[in-house]
Amino acid sequence: YAGGVIGYMSSSKVNSCLVYGNISISANSSVKAVYGYYSDFILTEEAKAEGKYSLNTEELVSGVSAMTAADVNAIFVAEVTVKDASGNALATDAVVGTGCTVTDGEYTATVIVTGDVDGDGLVNTTDVASVKASIKENAAIEGVFAKAADTNKDSKISSLDYIRIKLASKLG
Repeated sequence: YAGGVIGYMSSSKVNSCLVYGNISISANSSVKAVYGYYSDFILTEEAKAEGKYSLNTEELVSGVSAMTAADVNAIFVAEVTVKDASGNALATDAVVGTGCTVTDGEYTATVIVTGDVDGDGLVNTTDVASVKASIKENAAIEGVFAKAADTNKDSKISSLDYIRIKLASKLG
């Protein structure tokens, strides 16, 4: 294992994942905080103190919705680049959604915005409809989008996740 900070989707050196949200990302959910420890691809002390972010070898969880690329950059010690799902660098004012990546050039993390099932960085009625269809019609939500839909992190998409995303969409 070559090191790295965050994990779910593979990158050049590390399986990585930035979970942006926790309905406490967009609303209110609980997540244990464990902070990164490799290189400078770690959270700032301010970000840790806010209690809205957690970083471990598997994920970074944020308690803030509609985060921009500049906001993401501000929570890391090192300067990072935020890219869309196609690998293009995002403007600093662009909203970061599920499927985006964050890299410092050495380590890479895939962004997961809890509740953001469509990758637009927001928790809205589109996400609510997708989760409802997943539950009622067995419409598959896969990959990082399934992780975004699983608000309570129990490895399944359930009516509790639907309710949390629905509430978050009304708060956002």
